[in-house]
Amino acid sequence: RWSNNPFVRNLLYSHRKKLFTKWQDVLGEGNYLVSGTFQQNLLTNMFFFIPKATSKFEKDPYALGQSFQKSSIPFWRTLGKLIVETPTENITALFPMEGLEYIQEARNRGKGVILLSFHGNPHPGGFLPLAKVLKVEGIPTISYLIPIRQSGLHDSVGEITELEASSLNAEIALYGQKILQQGGVVNFASDTNDHSGKTYNVAIGNRNYQIKGGFAEMALNTGASIVPFNRYCLEDGRIKMEFFPPMEIGEGTREEIVERLVREYGAFIENCWRTHSDGISWARINRHLEQKHEN
Repeated sequence: RWSNNPFVRNLLYSHRKKLFTKWQDVLGEGNYLVSGTFQQNLLTNMFFFIPKATSKFEKDPYALGQSFQKSSIPFWRTLGKLIVETPTENITALFPMEGLEYIQEARNRGKGVILLSFHGNPHPGGFLPLAKVLKVEGIPTISYLIPIRQSGLHDSVGEITELEASSLNAEIALYGQKILQQGGVVNFASDTNDHSGKTYNVAIGNRNYQIKGGFAEMALNTGASIVPFNRYCLEDGRIKMEFFPPMEIGEGTREEIVERLVREYGAFIENCWRTHSDGISWARINRHLEQKHEN
């Protein structure tokens, strides 16, 4: 627990401490340095300093297991081997999961499941442990960046036109809907602040975000359940996945339902940040602080 010593923090982590202090101030939290929250945040960020196991242009979202085991990074090879060789019934001892019943209940009714989270939380192992527990081939993330990685546009991601982005969004939407209609599971992390297409201005942590309603649209198109979840680091270094009750679709026009779900998503993100403010990467904290303030 040397990292909780004030002298060590000031000597080695002065910049990170200031960043984390600003983060806590934005969230309205207090007593964070005394309670050990900053110390826990240091542990969380260790995972973000390990080189990635896969190319950022990985073409097959289902190939992650092979990528882990073939990685040149010993940490990922060991992790991939551990996940593959651990019996399914023992996976949750190594990768704790709470609220799995929300996913299972939807799948037992023959419904697909949309997992909904946000960027910046630790995720060593990706969705491999969860996919093994659920006995599904894989859990792909629904993002227009996936077809970009499969196209000749992957070297100019920031330069694609709105028309190209729209076409790619349609392609990945059809891909996701097919998985859900077959009772599968997909993941959305919709806090990308994407300004192309229809967006909703949502206040999160005293900052303005432009959030798209793709996850809500896909749920309405397929009847899939939307299960929000969070990931955070426990004191012993294990990463826990916590799933929450499915979002209620409710009544109203399609537009009203989508907007309400998007705003509930924003409130969910902020609540997770407050509950586990230690579980966010420094890069994500910095991006949030650079966002425009809420009007």
